[in-house]
Amino acid sequence: MPLVTLYSNADPAPETVAGLLQEATTITAQELEKPESIVMARARLGEPMAMAGTTAPTFLVEVEGLGASDSATQGLTDAFCELGQRVLGVDPTRTFVKLHDVPRGRWGSNHKVF
Repeated sequence: MPLVTLYSNADPAPETVAGLLQEATTITAQELEKPESIVMARARLGEPMAMAGTTAPTFLVEVEGLGASDSATQGLTDAFCELGQRVLGVDPTRTFVKLHDVPRGRWGSNHKVF
């Protein structure tokens, strides 16, 4: 049940945001080897952000999920750095990817706790 949250001070057009969210679910499903049908994504774009003392474009991706392995971190980082650069124009040096492994019993959906 991965949840991907995309944060950036870039403010793309709504149709770009829709595509960005779709790509985020695909990337996450592939890298975590989970079905895309259980991946949720949300975007918080166009909000004030700073990095290294400047407000130049920046991108933060947080991925939360059950059983997220350490082996997935490099693939997720590569894919989201590329996505941020291609879609939002954010240099990969200004992109962070943060992976949270949620303990079993702390995630639920459809009347079930996992």
